[in-house]
Amino acid sequence: MEGYVRLLAPELSKLMPRMRDGMQGTARIVLRYADELLDSGSATGDLARRSHDAGVNARALLGLLERPGELTPDTDTLHTPPVSDPGGR
Repeated sequence: MEGYVRLLAPELSKLMPRMRDGMQGTARIVLRYADELLDSGSATGDLARRSHDAGVNARALLGLLERPGELTPDTDTLHTPPVSDPGGR
């Protein structure tokens, strides 16, 4: 389960700036719990509890990735010609 958290958390981090305020706040909380889960390593003793926590967090990460709500436009994909391009004006 922790492997899924490791894979999904960076994807949500990349998407979070495009989310609206309410969803962005939720994403921050879920990412904070992901960081806490991964930072604690195997220090916590109860394997069943740790596995449950990782599963709950992975489900929350995936839910936000699948349904992030309304997103602002992705500025990385918008093409604007450079100012020095004579055809761009």
